[in-house]
Amino acid sequence: MVNSEKQKWILEKAVEIYNQKGEIVIRELAQAAGINVASVNYYFGSKENLMAEVEKYLIAAINDLIAPIEKEELPGREKLKKVLYALTEYFVKNPGTIKYFYTILGINNEHNLLLLKHIVDRKNPYIQLCSRIIQEETGITDEFEVFCRYLMFICSLVPPFLFCMLDADMLRQLSDFMNVSYTEKEIPKDLLLKYMDTTIGLVLSKP
Repeated sequence: MVNSEKQKWILEKAVEIYNQKGEIVIRELAQAAGINVASVNYYFGSKENLMAEVEKYLIAAINDLIAPIEKEELPGREKLKKVLYALTEYFVKNPGTIKYFYTILGINNEHNLLLLKHIVDRKNPYIQLCSRIIQEETGITDEFEVFCRYLMFICSLVPPFLFCMLDADMLRQLSDFMNVSYTEKEIPKDLLLKYMDTTIGLVLSKP
């Protein structure tokens, strides 16, 4: 648990590094936070404890993206699109989190299974929001089919993930193929919105 201001400061620096690199080197963290290496263990006990706090921070940050959208007075379709855009924008700006989630999917251990359980837990407010919109917009009452639509929705984040992993040469090839000019490693907004329109249309199509 993070209690002191010093712990909060170290955690913020750890999250900054992790968001960009997907990993934390204690020596690098100590330099960024202006502390010595021993201080990390002093304030968190171990690197494992620090990483557990980083994971909590990341999950809370994603939940905080969704909470304000849920309260907005918007049609369900637009609200779902806004959720998808917020998530995509967050992950594109924080490529280290992409590596974080791929690590969860790629390593089958008890810790990662618990994190996956949280992501697909139907009690998760984010899942409840998306599932409710899907149910209201499609009229589907079968819980399993609604959950399948939700999985289709969340899996639509994969292409933006892959985009962030492309090198400069692949970006140029994609630019030529799509007839879109990429001046920086950022998905053009118009292309992203078209992609989301297609995704939402599939997720909310009538059975």
